[in-house]
Amino acid sequence: MILARPHAPRPFFAGGFLYRVATFAIALATAAGLSASEPTGPRTDGSATRAANPSGLNSLAESVWYHPVWQLALLERAHQGLADTNPTGASRALYARKWLVALLQLGLTDEAVSAFESVPASLRDTTLEFAGTVRLDRYQSDTDSTDLRMEFAAACILEGRLDLAKRLVAALAAEFGAASPSNGRTDLLEIAPPLPDLANRELWKSPELGEDGLRLAILRRSLEPSHADPFDLLVGVTEYSGREWWIHSVTWRRLLASLAEQEGYPSMARFQRRKAGNVLNERRWDTARVPETAKTQDIVAAVSRATSAVDRLRTSLEQSALDRHTTDASASGVDETIRRLIAAPSIAHLRGQPLPNGMVPVTPPLTWEGERAQIIAFSREHKLPHRIVRVDREGGSVVALGTSFDYDPVAPTGHSSGAYWVSRSHDGGVSWDPPLYTGLRAFIPVVLDRAGGLYVSVPVSDMPTIGRTGLRLEVEVREGDPDSASLLGRFASDKREDEGLFVELPWALLERDSDGDGLTDLAEERLLTDPHEADTDRDGLGDREDPLPHVVHSDATDDRAILMRAILEASDGGPSSTDNEKTVFVVASRAHFHGVEPVRRTIVLSSEEHAASVVKFGTFLPTHIEPIMINRDGNVAFAIWSAGWRGGSGIYEKVGTEWVSIRESHWMS
Repeated sequence: MILARPHAPRPFFAGGFLYRVATFAIALATAAGLSASEPTGPRTDGSATRAANPSGLNSLAESVWYHPVWQLALLERAHQGLADTNPTGASRALYARKWLVALLQLGLTDEAVSAFESVPASLRDTTLEFAGTVRLDRYQSDTDSTDLRMEFAAACILEGRLDLAKRLVAALAAEFGAASPSNGRTDLLEIAPPLPDLANRELWKSPELGEDGLRLAILRRSLEPSHADPFDLLVGVTEYSGREWWIHSVTWRRLLASLAEQEGYPSMARFQRRKAGNVLNERRWDTARVPETAKTQDIVAAVSRATSAVDRLRTSLEQSALDRHTTDASASGVDETIRRLIAAPSIAHLRGQPLPNGMVPVTPPLTWEGERAQIIAFSREHKLPHRIVRVDREGGSVVALGTSFDYDPVAPTGHSSGAYWVSRSHDGGVSWDPPLYTGLRAFIPVVLDRAGGLYVSVPVSDMPTIGRTGLRLEVEVREGDPDSASLLGRFASDKREDEGLFVELPWALLERDSDGDGLTDLAEERLLTDPHEADTDRDGLGDREDPLPHVVHSDATDDRAILMRAILEASDGGPSSTDNEKTVFVVASRAHFHGVEPVRRTIVLSSEEHAASVVKFGTFLPTHIEPIMINRDGNVAFAIWSAGWRGGSGIYEKVGTEWVSIRESHWMS
């Protein structure tokens, strides 16, 4: 075993801009050597083409950094090709190492262990700790001094190869000069700033570990059972993970999840598995950019095998990240009600119709600047709680159409402004009826008709909004292309566009309140409360007044309820406003909310319920609150929250009967 001090790692998939430019230049040079007439198989003289050579495959692999599965397949074939002609030597170790890195980044630990064992025994140490320069061909050389022993030890632990993992960890611990205790406290390197001067501040101390110390502590704790609470280690790794490239490896995420499960922190285990599954989200990968020179029969077959392995792992991670916790019979009843409401057909059956009487869209349409100026003018004239986009008058009747995120949280930096609400005045705008939710969402994909139309109201139209029996809106179809969708639900391109249409929303539909609880049926459909039951969770609080309409009210307030209130205030940003319907959507276990009194209406969904709701209503971004952890002594807690475009984390200490935030961080994209 080569015992060299671990070097600063260079992430294989996460190279900087200059590194990517360099690899792309190499790829271009490689592609330049492949003329359209050059065969992809062996030449007539028996020599392989450059694309089929290990060095050519390696260059192609570096050029497709944007698609890890194709990169993995190319590196596998490069290693295989070299093994067929050069079974020993430094170049064999380097190619094996690159293949191993790709497998470990994707979390394919079984395949990684098998790949390592396929390397000749004399080259295995060099494969994990390659140091030097290899001339790949007459034009290209490569060096790599990253130490893979820790990440490979993590893979061995996950695959039950504890003998090999222990040997690697023992050698690494010896190099550090002192073994790090399994609870993660050493004096190697302090990575956290001093805490605020609080009387209770000694309850929480960040593990004083550097990057290598953190990884070694995780490995040792996984291999050496201990009665010490690993809370500090798990929180320390997670809180500072944004600084470290290695934590984004699926292998490390899986090991952290396994350790958290083993130590009795299931919320942290689910969180890590969900993050690992996100890394494997194929929507991040661009197959269209893979060069044609890479698409030979053997490489396509390798891609197929790798894709199947990644799909199996992704599915396993997604399933194990779901929270299916049910606490009691009343909670079980709420679960069933939510499932039934999501599965029910939509209340509104909108159908786009051609504009009547030869009417055509107003041209030219308003520019972005003109539309913004109109919105500002309407807002100054009419003091309504929503962003007013259209106003129409007919005698004393005034109808204002506005958009709001109240029931439809999406990223405000995206192309959507939420959903449409309508306000009516019968006295020329002096007073207004309560706003009515339409269920029509701006630029958010939702199937409103059998053709899958996405209707967006136009800001200027010759067709009056006020109809005899309801609201009439001129609309455009802007159906986003799912293949261009981002993780926040934004679309880079449209699949279908159309104009010159209108939809009708009858007043009877907009105002219908079947159970008389003060929420219209359309509002209840969106909030997943029962439109035919005034008290969905049957706890004595009507759905209109209930701040937690899916959680049975309890006067008993325990530590967890007090903690959750503090987390909600930190993640949601303060007290409720009484002049709007702002609703917080949260993905977490409803068991955490018994006895909680949030400052505004909060809809608590499980991961499965949220996923099913997106299918019905389109993309929306609830606040995921996970992990929520309380240490074994019950006096320190940790939580992370994220709404896709904003989020944060907090560490809380128990002071008397209250949870006091001693460290919070917030981010926004």
